[in-house]
Amino acid sequence: MEKMLLSGLLVFSGGMLVFAGLLDNNHVVKIALGVLLWGIAPFAAKGLARLLDPRIAEAEAYHRAKRARKAKEQFVKANHDAIGDAYFKATFLFAGHIAHADGEVCDNELQQFESLCLRLHLDKQQLQLAREFFNQGRQVGFDAAKALDDFWAMCELVQPLHESFLQTQFAFAEANGKVVVAELNILVRISQRLNAGQTYRCLLEEYRDHIAREAQERAEQRRDEFRRQRDKRREAEAKARLEQEQQATGGSGRKKLSPKQKQLRVAFAVLGIAPTKDRSAIKRAYRSQIKRHHPDYLLAQGYPDALLDEATARSAKINRSYDILKEHLGFS
Repeated sequence: MEKMLLSGLLVFSGGMLVFAGLLDNNHVVKIALGVLLWGIAPFAAKGLARLLDPRIAEAEAYHRAKRARKAKEQFVKANHDAIGDAYFKATFLFAGHIAHADGEVCDNELQQFESLCLRLHLDKQQLQLAREFFNQGRQVGFDAAKALDDFWAMCELVQPLHESFLQTQFAFAEANGKVVVAELNILVRISQRLNAGQTYRCLLEEYRDHIAREAQERAEQRRDEFRRQRDKRREAEAKARLEQEQQATGGSGRKKLSPKQKQLRVAFAVLGIAPTKDRSAIKRAYRSQIKRHHPDYLLAQGYPDALLDEATARSAKINRSYDILKEHLGFS
């Protein structure tokens, strides 16, 4: 009602301006303004009505939503089978794509595939088709972007399918116990394409943090392994130098090192430091060595069980060397 009154008022005002322009020796500006008011009257009246009565805007929004729901229902009804086929195909294509993202499909991922097929109650023909799609997704040349576009084209209006599809892909990414970088990248692309990036942001950030921590741990393990090998090499070099000195001393007629002196030199070599009376330096060297070579530490770092006996022997050797130096220098 308000819109009709405002529209009528604008049309009347436009008419008055045209009439005044005609009386005023065909005043061009007045006539033009009047015609302009006639033209914009319906649109201007609509906008003014919204400002004057918020209920009009709410009613229009309601009717727009109602028309959208009706259009969605009609689309889903007309394309019911095609939507189901698109969901089925995309689900197994990306399940295979994610399962093979780390270069191989593990037993847990195959079990996840079988479990999904059971939940969907697939018949023999559907099961064969699911395997074909799964294997297509595993291929190196799989076009993930096109597959995702095809899924979106048919399933954009069916929000529950987005959730089901995403949850299935996250389950496959987690099937082998951890999410690797390649799997995370796929999940990020899927979430963003389906406008679910914010919904899954916290979970994706958790994956990123876990991957970063694992990368840091692997770097630390490589560093520790390098240091362990370096310690062994330095000890061997120190022993070799000691033997050369003994031989050179014997040949020159000088007094050889006593067994006790030789024992101390070897103890310093095991701890990886030059002979010194600095007790703090010896303690620091011992703590550093025993941490790197202790079996419990190595086991926690994923050290192979087969090599733990060697680590145990090395730790015992470090402890003996430290005890020798403590006894010699008189500290505890």
